[in-house]
Amino acid sequence: MGGIDLRYIVGEAHAGHEPFLSAAKKIKEVYTIGSPHGGSFALELATTQVCILRVNGDCHIHVPIELSKAIGTVPACDPGDAARKDLSDKGMKQFNEKYPYSEFSVNGRHIPFLAFHFQCPVCGGTSDCAVGTGGQTWNGAPQNPGPSLLAVHSSDIHNNICNFWNDLGCEKLCEPQCSSCECRTVDAGPVHQTICPPFKDTCDAICNQCKSTCGSCPSCPAELSMTRDVLDNILKGSDDDGFRVRPHPLMLSMGQVGQTTKEQGCIDSGGEVSAKMCCKSTGDFPSTCLIGACGCAPNDSHEVKTCDCGKGKCFNGTECVSAAASQDQTTEEEANLESAKLTPTIIGLIIGLVIGGLTVFFMRRK
Repeated sequence: MGGIDLRYIVGEAHAGHEPFLSAAKKIKEVYTIGSPHGGSFALELATTQVCILRVNGDCHIHVPIELSKAIGTVPACDPGDAARKDLSDKGMKQFNEKYPYSEFSVNGRHIPFLAFHFQCPVCGGTSDCAVGTGGQTWNGAPQNPGPSLLAVHSSDIHNNICNFWNDLGCEKLCEPQCSSCECRTVDAGPVHQTICPPFKDTCDAICNQCKSTCGSCPSCPAELSMTRDVLDNILKGSDDDGFRVRPHPLMLSMGQVGQTTKEQGCIDSGGEVSAKMCCKSTGDFPSTCLIGACGCAPNDSHEVKTCDCGKGKCFNGTECVSAAASQDQTTEEEANLESAKLTPTIIGLIIGLVIGGLTVFFMRRK
């Protein structure tokens, strides 16, 4: 524990804050092994307000609540015990600042030339689910080889987490997510239209990751990955609380009236309406088949609807037509556009010639 109890007693005694500790003033120096205590990663995680699984906006697994249940049989980790907060990373950082310490090595005085010295807080990595392995050694001493995950003093914590996780029935919580990834068939007049959720590949990845996460008993590093990385990387969108949630299923005929008309025209002519991510720009429904997904960052993109007319066809803004007809129409439109651009130029030249001719005529008469 890094001698935190004795450091507190001696520190408070010399500061004169606690009269009943006055006898400790006689203690001038305290030597501890492995000091200072850098804080418990598991307790830091237990006090982090992170929802690790949401279904329809409701939090089903909340880290502080669920982790407290898992380690609740350990007295120092009881939710009502102040040690839960005091021994966290932040709690011990404040303690070490209030009760300063100095460090030195007892296994050597010679410092190699140009040696590199650094310190880093223990977070994740090899752990026994209570204190990082790097915080359980003498300063400068080599660590003992071999796994330390099931160290004797913390085996109950690990076993409780595993038992709790298995009893949770976590895989059942994946069912709403997985069912939302399924495509559905709707009647659009004489045509049966198959509608799939936007980003179906991402949706399926969320489902598979959920099952994979629920299928294994987490260790401390896995807890960190599960809470901060897994859902961050695979879930799209966010709710008002800032938690990421899965994307909503695609709905037909949503948005402005003009977009609805174009969607219906796409469907009536045999096309399929779907959604893609594009860089932020004006307009949501493409006027040509050349608009597709863009390779921009998620925070600089938005969802747009596209019309897939099938091989050899394009959406011209009203209906699906053959690609050749669309190309001919595009060529004709370009020709008309060039003609429209040239007409004012020709008229301007004619007017200029007339004015120039009249000017020369009157100058000669003079």
